[in-house]
Amino acid sequence: MTLSDIENDLTTCIYHLNSTKTKGTLIESFLTQFLLVRICGQYEKEIERIVNERSQKFGDTDLAYFVKNTFQSHQHLKLDDIRGKILKKFNENMSIEFDSMIKNTEPEIRYRNIVTNRDAGAHGGTVNMTFDELILSHNQAKKVLEALSDVLK
Repeated sequence: MTLSDIENDLTTCIYHLNSTKTKGTLIESFLTQFLLVRICGQYEKEIERIVNERSQKFGDTDLAYFVKNTFQSHQHLKLDDIRGKILKKFNENMSIEFDSMIKNTEPEIRYRNIVTNRDAGAHGGTVNMTFDELILSHNQAKKVLEALSDVLK
């Protein structure tokens, strides 16, 4: 599965909500919660892919193998973890550069909202996001992953 698979899932859900006239119902809420989990899972995989790609950059197969086998993406989804547990370990300046790209921007806010709502839904709390907000948020939040990729190139 890739981020493009998420786009396909969103399109399928939009079609379903429209064709069954279930927009604004509990079905929409369930689909939103489901997609929050799927999206965050894909963000975790994308973060891992970006880090692994960086570790392979200089052809040191032992280093790349070490990074691949020690990196746990599920522990690095939150922005503070991306800054502190990933970028600062490469180089403090990378964390600063990442901040300069996303700090106080709509993509940062949208990314945080996705992660916060996923956590809330996964632990039985209230999800404060509609399906339409999820789509807008995902479209902006992808820019955070692009910034991470740019910093690690």
